[in-house]
Amino acid sequence: MKSILTILFITVSLMANALSDSSSSPLTMSGYIETYYLYDFNKPVNYTMPSFMYSNRHNEINLNLDFVKLAYQKKYTRANLAVATGTYINANYSGEQAVLKNLYEANAGVKLSKSKELWLDAGIFASHIGCEGAIGKDNRILTKSMLAENCPYFETGAKLSYTSPNGKWFISGLIMNGRQMRYFHNFYGIFQLSKQLSLTTSFDIGAEQKTKGSHQMNTWYSPLVILRLSTDSRNNIASRVEYYNDANGVIISTSSPDGFKTRGYSLNYDRIISRKCFMAYRSPWS
Repeated sequence: MKSILTILFITVSLMANALSDSSSSPLTMSGYIETYYLYDFNKPVNYTMPSFMYSNRHNEINLNLDFVKLAYQKKYTRANLAVATGTYINANYSGEQAVLKNLYEANAGVKLSKSKELWLDAGIFASHIGCEGAIGKDNRILTKSMLAENCPYFETGAKLSYTSPNGKWFISGLIMNGRQMRYFHNFYGIFQLSKQLSLTTSFDIGAEQKTKGSHQMNTWYSPLVILRLSTDSRNNIASRVEYYNDANGVIISTSSPDGFKTRGYSLNYDRIISRKCFMAYRSPWS
């Protein structure tokens, strides 16, 4: 069964540095605020959107994500601690314990080489997967796709990373917490077709054991295309086409015997109000 969904999505994002001269101190403090208004013409019961949409409160001005972050950086040691709240946290971290639920980031690392950028870090990190992250202002479009919303925005474990001397190459290996064997592949490319026009393509595919120790796998996949036109330095217009197939309900559970199979189309308008303030309008159909 197909449904039509139209949403007005306005996001204002702010980033501020609390310390004006970070070069004189290893400790810096920053903050981020992302708010939204969302209206679903299907008028969902209890004002709650479907679970696969994590900014999920209908007809409310709400807080999607805000956090305060402390970052410590020395030549051979570094650490990050960010405490967050918002509807994003309530949905994405719903399975975490009360104390951990509001930890957006909590990690520490040591440099393993005096001459090379080789680091070992451990803790809770922002996810390295995908072309879209939790912080809207850092994405190609402020609003997020189904692919991004149902991909991990955070990860817990240990990370060994290396950055080349010219800064063009970054290589990392991670050991992360998990319960069942899961394989996941994410491939994306961002292509600047002209000064104003850019193309983003992405494809996710994953497989998970049906039960622990089983050789049978459940799979899911999602392709995505974003075409963005920058009319000037402050205004961007974008179109997004996407499809999500999770027939076995690994990531998105439904009551349908065919699982979750949905395509979506959206038009987006992003405006940079200032260097620290952004606004977006989104109208999607699925």
